[in-house]
Amino acid sequence: MSITVIPFVRPASPPRQARQSPRWSLLLAVIVAVPVAIAACFERRRQRERLGELAEDKRLLKDIGLTREQALYEGAKPFWR
Repeated sequence: MSITVIPFVRPASPPRQARQSPRWSLLLAVIVAVPVAIAACFERRRQRERLGELAEDKRLLKDIGLTREQALYEGAKPFWR
């Protein structure tokens, strides 16, 4: 009976670019977050424009529970706030 010895081979480490470093993770987070934030700003702007248009219809404002002044105030806010 013979014993076969299989040498242990350490797996190769991934290339330096493929490793997750804190800077790489931060960069990925920024790449994902920026388009999401831009889309949110566009959506906020669109909603505020529509709210400004609603300010002329008392019946619709009553349905959503706002006064004309509140609708105009909200509609006049810049998209980044």
